[in-house]
Amino acid sequence: SGEFVQVGSLHGFAITDAAEGVPVSVSREGVYSAPKAGVEIHQGNKLYFDAFNKVFTTSVTGVNLAVATEDAASGDPTCALVLLPETEAASGGGGGHDPDGTTIDLDGSNHLRVKAAGHTHPGNEITSVVAQASHATSADTATSATSAGNADTLDGHDATDFATSGHTHSDLPTGDEKAALAGTNGTPSGTNKYVTDSDPRLGGGGGGGGPDMVDVTVALGESTATTAPAPGHVGWLALGVLPAGADVGVANVVVNVDGSVTLTTLAASTAGSAFKVCLFNPGS
Repeated sequence: SGEFVQVGSLHGFAITDAAEGVPVSVSREGVYSAPKAGVEIHQGNKLYFDAFNKVFTTSVTGVNLAVATEDAASGDPTCALVLLPETEAASGGGGGHDPDGTTIDLDGSNHLRVKAAGHTHPGNEITSVVAQASHATSADTATSATSAGNADTLDGHDATDFATSGHTHSDLPTGDEKAALAGTNGTPSGTNKYVTDSDPRLGGGGGGGGPDMVDVTVALGESTATTAPAPGHVGWLALGVLPAGADVGVANVVVNVDGSVTLTTLAASTAGSAFKVCLFNPGS
């Protein structure tokens, strides 16, 4: 009783006396005081069993079976130790288990064990889910990319991720296009597009565009009328005014910055007055 017993992959301290060839119960957990070799041992040292001399030693002889829990001098006959479960052999045979492992496997004897080197699964098992979660497939990244200006950092991925998945940035505005989006007047929209300095519609611009006639009608009882914004007339000037059935004079005609025309009569119209304003592009 109390003697260390090792039979193949089984090991532990005998609980009772037993004759050779007779089964005996062994204890595989707990701290024990066991015979040691004439070597100095420090707490935490890996211990190996010398089956020939029936002592524990720090010399590597087979599999690490225990760990010293206390220091022991070289002359001490015993040392305190705690047993370790069987570990996988250094050759990586896969027959042992590691108490710190995170996956399980069956060895050749169908014993349920934990493999120290980790465990892999076929692609149709959990690893395929991990692959999808890490955007390993191009379909996930390609469909999640957008052209809202932040695709380079979408989901924490850089531009390389999207380039390899088939996504391109050709649909994103250039730096010059982004700078022009502020517009030169008002808020850019479908009816008020942004204008650049080289636009021929501006004074001193690139030229082009002949005179144009704009109808302005002053409502009954009013003296002033303004047409709708006209991006095509931005920067143009009023060249002349032609009354059409009007019985009042004209005090002022202005082409506004948004291309609309404001006309003011000398007196309130009694029957409504219609005018044709001739506009021209000073840059043409």
